[in-house]
Amino acid sequence: MATLFFVISKIIGWGLSPFNFVFILICFAMGFLMKGRFERAKWLLVVVVGIMGCLGVVPISYGLVQRLENAVPNSKIDYSQVAGIVVLGGGIDGGMILLERDEVSLNSAAERMTTTAQLARKYPRLKIIFSGFSGSLFPQGMPESAAAQRFFDSEGIASDRVVYESRSRNTVENARFSQPLMGGRTWILITSASHMRRAKAAFEKTGVTVIPHSVDYQTCATIPWFKFNVSQGNILAEIAIHEYVGQFIYWVTGRA
Repeated sequence: MATLFFVISKIIGWGLSPFNFVFILICFAMGFLMKGRFERAKWLLVVVVGIMGCLGVVPISYGLVQRLENAVPNSKIDYSQVAGIVVLGGGIDGGMILLERDEVSLNSAAERMTTTAQLARKYPRLKIIFSGFSGSLFPQGMPESAAAQRFFDSEGIASDRVVYESRSRNTVENARFSQPLMGGRTWILITSASHMRRAKAAFEKTGVTVIPHSVDYQTCATIPWFKFNVSQGNILAEIAIHEYVGQFIYWVTGRA
């Protein structure tokens, strides 16, 4: 059942990506043009232009992501009272890059990894749990946990301080597989700010206590009302759609 849920979520997620949805509409429009159904093709292209225009108006998607990032404010942390840090995968690339290039590659959510390394150096008593295998539907190459191990080793973090949970493919599994490693104590949870609400709820659903430490902010406190950028708008829209749909599905299915 967990595997089926993961597969369905990936398929739905692909279809809900604005650029992917636009691509599907363009394919249908081309099909109608080839069959001489110009009126239907015209209206599909009108929809495409409308979607691209809405994406370009950055404040629309910007405001939705800003709301997500403001949902769980960071708390003041007493580092002497926590067992360690649970950092979720997604900030580092495993796969074929590590296998074929022999190089650790951080991505747009790199702060998940860099912040964890900074805190580990500043508070040497803290343990670290890295949780993540791969979020890909068809994973290839090395798991994220292998890339994370290379990264923490290169940052001088002692290997006996880090536990690698290398089975999880989504947020629910991050929580489920990390819970037995947490020993019933309070841990700091590090993930992207837009993802924190869903991640915190998933962990608390397993009965553990986590203190949120959000990173990887994509928005500021103010909204750029007069900015027009289709590419940035698409990135923010993907984040917003992914999280709002994810929160709804997790709530409906009782996963968080």
